[in-house]
Amino acid sequence: MSFKLRLFIIFTTIIITMFLLSGIVFFYQWKSFTIKSTIQNLRNFSEIYSPRVIKVYMENIANKKFFLKREIYYEKEKQNNLEDVIIVKTNGIINYEFQNSKITTNSEIIKFIGKNAINYEVSSEIIGKSFITIVPYIDKWNRHYYSTVFIYRVDVVYGMINRYIYYFIGLEIFFLIVAVIVGYLLSRLTTKRLEELEKAALVLEKGNFEKEISLEGNDEFTHIAKILEKLRGNLREYVDRLNITIDKLKESSKLKDEFLENVSHELKTPLTSIIGYIDYLETGKLGEISEQQKNAISKIKVNTAKLSELISTLLLIQDKYRNKIEKVSLYDILNEVCSAYKDIIIRKQLRVECNFNESDYIILADREKLFSIFQHVLENAIKFTDKGEIKVTVENIPVKKRVRITFKDTGIGIPEEKLDKIFEKFVQLDGSRKRRFGGVGIGLYTVKEFLDEISGTITISSKENQGSKVIIEIPYIKSTELKKIKISL
Repeated sequence: MSFKLRLFIIFTTIIITMFLLSGIVFFYQWKSFTIKSTIQNLRNFSEIYSPRVIKVYMENIANKKFFLKREIYYEKEKQNNLEDVIIVKTNGIINYEFQNSKITTNSEIIKFIGKNAINYEVSSEIIGKSFITIVPYIDKWNRHYYSTVFIYRVDVVYGMINRYIYYFIGLEIFFLIVAVIVGYLLSRLTTKRLEELEKAALVLEKGNFEKEISLEGNDEFTHIAKILEKLRGNLREYVDRLNITIDKLKESSKLKDEFLENVSHELKTPLTSIIGYIDYLETGKLGEISEQQKNAISKIKVNTAKLSELISTLLLIQDKYRNKIEKVSLYDILNEVCSAYKDIIIRKQLRVECNFNESDYIILADREKLFSIFQHVLENAIKFTDKGEIKVTVENIPVKKRVRITFKDTGIGIPEEKLDKIFEKFVQLDGSRKRRFGGVGIGLYTVKEFLDEISGTITISSKENQGSKVIIEIPYIKSTELKKIKISL
């Protein structure tokens, strides 16, 4: 939830609560005031007209009912809530009742009249839906014989109050809408400057340090804007320095990479010839040699192989930092890799065969990295195979749109306990100092990294002294018809 939304909810809640509480307090005060004022008006009306009723009652003995009714009708015209008028003696006996209604059958009303008819003061009580007022008649000699009971309907008053509840609810809904509008305006006004700061911060986050940050005023937001502006200036200065440093590092790295690549290739080429002549010397093709010379040549061969392996590893590491994605022909790459090891394959009298399924596959990858993947796998197969053959098969997996390249050799194989760790860094088949085969143990680790970059996979199955099988699967973007479907060496 955003700060603006939280602020809007807080402001709206506070304003709604204030309006609601104020409305409830006002309504109950108004209700109390209305009831009190109505009752007081009815009491005053009763006190004013009670002497007149008693006077008519006492002066018209012969036809008192007629004159009483006429007088009470006049009173009812002035007070619509008047329901009945009763004249009682101080002992509670009813002498006259205007309506002859069922009101006087109400036990509570009868009880209230009987209790208060003798009082010298005005008594009043709300009983059910009626308001009862008893006004004593006291003559000039301070004698009290009669009391006038006025019965008013108060349900009309309560009905009016209940009707006003709907007006109150409508008013509260109006105030609710006003509260939402006011809350929105207040939250917008409060967060406007904060939003300006947020926009400035987002500009900085995107790396744009050119736009100046400034806010008018002298509040906390202005102070924060000044801090951000100072930060922007510092960041801009640091970024400029960093860019200069990066450019220098890129130039140095480029020179280093070029030097490393040139030196590696320059060392690799003569080493290949040296290894070839060492094989010729060792096999006696250049003449007979003594046993002592054979031992020396054997040591030279081992160390030359180690040096060749190190240079290959160096080239592999160099390829790791290259990432030039392009469309690459699988047939061309495999042909190029096989051709690179043609001399070694002939010297070791091995047979290498690569079979395609009448299709070439176009792969989206860095050419040098893809070359290094197949080069390293084939080089391992040649290195660990003293006799026999190496078969490379290429199969299509159309459902997954992937191509499977399988390298199968008849070499020394891999011990079972080494298979789980073969793709880890610095893991070698023989970790002793007197090991027969060279290398630093990062070849397969780097190959797996290269394959991960192009969503490829590599798996190895092997049995010791029975050879190994390496399966590589790579996604391709399209396949094309291939005229030549076999590469043999």
